[in-house]
Order: sequence, then structure tokens, then C-alpha cells
Amino acid sequence: MVGYSEERKLVATYRVSRISHLTVTEESARKRPADFTISDYFGQTFFMYLGEEAKVELLCENALKGSIIDRFGEEVCVQIVDKEHFKVTATVALNNNFHGWVFASGGKMWILDPEKVVDVEK
Repeated sequence: MVGYSEERKLVATYRVSRISHLTVTEESARKRPADFTISDYFGQTFFMYLGEEAKVELLCENALKGSIIDRFGEEVCVQIVDKEHFKVTATVALNNNFHGWVFASGGKMWILDPEKVVDVEK
């Protein structure tokens, strides 16, 4: 479930299985933040986990193009590098799941930028 946390002042994902003491109230639902879109949110989060947001640049083999579009949407910024590779720039939530997703590509994806994210990969 996705909802706005007034306490943390951010949109977050909540595991329904972990919600206890749920009650139905007559209180009206809060409106989503004006700059929030669900597709952007799920493109940035990895398996429900938040993290520091960062714009990353990835170098990918062409075989991953479908996976990249599935993850970030058709509007993601893609640049052809050569016959076998393309670069993609996207905003992601930095966490272990993001890095695991990159590593799961089996060496077909590399983090190019920013340097603080590249250093985690080494």
C-alpha cells in the first residue's frame, strides 16, 4: 500500500501484512502531493524499499532494453552508445535492492555515475 506519512513528510510503501490495529474512520483521505505520480514512484523504488534519491547513469547491453523500460517507463532518457550498448539516466532510491538489481544483470549493466554510487559497486 502506498500512502503519505505526515510524521515523516513523505510518500512511502507500507506492507499491509504488517499493519495492526486498523480502524475505519469517517476522516477524509488526504490529497496526494501535487508533484507525486505513482509511475515515477514505482520506477524509483526497488521492491518497496526507499533510500536516498539519486540520479544515476547506467551503461547497459541492448538485451536489457526491455527490462529498463519495464522498470523506468517509456519516457526514460536513453542514449545509444554503440551497436551493443546504451546509456540510461534515471532517478532511483539508493538501497541494497537497487544494487542487487544491477548485479542481477549478470554483468550486462554498469553504474557510471554518480561516483558515490559507483564506489559501492566496486
